[in-house]
Amino acid sequence: MSFGGRGGNQYDDMAQMASMNMMMGIMKSCFNDCVADFRGSDLSSNEKNCIQNCSKRMASSYEVVAQAQQQMSARMGGSGAF
Repeated sequence: MSFGGRGGNQYDDMAQMASMNMMMGIMKSCFNDCVADFRGSDLSSNEKNCIQNCSKRMASSYEVVAQAQQQMSARMGGSGAF
């Protein structure tokens, strides 16, 4: 099972899909939290800043959780994979 024909193994493909799904979830959540007005064709500077800050915070949170899961898995003798 190789997406995009790059010849990667199944774990790499699954990790890439999980990463893409996480980023899409972050974007969706932040967009819903930050954008309230659809009258204009462009985002306001406040909306852009909100989305950027929200995305950074959420990505940092995911990173902390992933590191904690890897540490717990290492202590239990696992591989650290999701």
